[in-house]
Amino acid sequence: MKPPIGSLLALMLMIACQNRPTGTTEAIVSAFTGPCTGKYVNLEKVLGDSFLIHSSFGIQAFKVKFLPKSEYNLVTGTNGEVLYRGPAVRFRDRYYLAKTNPDSAYWVAAFEHKRNLIKGFAEFEAQMRLIDDTLRFWTRSEVNRPGFIIAAGKDKISLDPNEKVLHVLYANVMAQLPWDTLEIVGMEKEKNANPYTLVEHLSSKQVGQSLSITFRQRKKHSVFITNTLGETVLEEGCWCKNIELEMKDLPAGTYQLTVAVKSTGDTESIPIEKK
Repeated sequence: MKPPIGSLLALMLMIACQNRPTGTTEAIVSAFTGPCTGKYVNLEKVLGDSFLIHSSFGIQAFKVKFLPKSEYNLVTGTNGEVLYRGPAVRFRDRYYLAKTNPDSAYWVAAFEHKRNLIKGFAEFEAQMRLIDDTLRFWTRSEVNRPGFIIAAGKDKISLDPNEKVLHVLYANVMAQLPWDTLEIVGMEKEKNANPYTLVEHLSSKQVGQSLSITFRQRKKHSVFITNTLGETVLEEGCWCKNIELEMKDLPAGTYQLTVAVKSTGDTESIPIEKK
């Protein structure tokens, strides 16, 4: 019986990183056969239209423009140079960017973002080198090659861009990268005051008779209201973009609104006050 893919990849990456040479100039041989699949994301709503990343290497400035017709994101640097033009896909707690390499295959870079922290943004080469190290170890070993490696040779390793593989593989890649400080600037800063990824709008955090919720996407949502003891006092579910909760029977006090999407594993909680 084969161990789960996550356990195998974690072991592979740990061994590869322990033996990783510094300053390597080897050509990158790993690439995905296609872009990441899933619903495209407008990065202006995630990061604003301009932002700074403060890292140990200094401060990097970025601008983002969402192109509605193609649903691509155009990312430019300090001097207006194009750093990325393509889709952004979100799966669970991670975002993925994919661009074609000289062989018309795809390099993928993941990034994670929470509040004022970010890691991995548009770091295609660094992340693909980490994957290279992992997969070179695998393809040179005597064990059976996993199914997500479609083809493997000395100069080329072709990978399946399956969401599950990406999620596990890049979880291990992300673990090797540091958190940097994110500073959102420009006109999108106020738009980005809503830090939530599932909830687009609440009628109010000071709740009276009812609470109206607008979600960012039409999906199957589960909604829970819990009191300060952690007890669920109201629960609703719907496949919808909007929902209205009747709150008139709840006593005044502090509650927590939790929204969950079971299909992706996403959850977020928002404190509310019942008047």
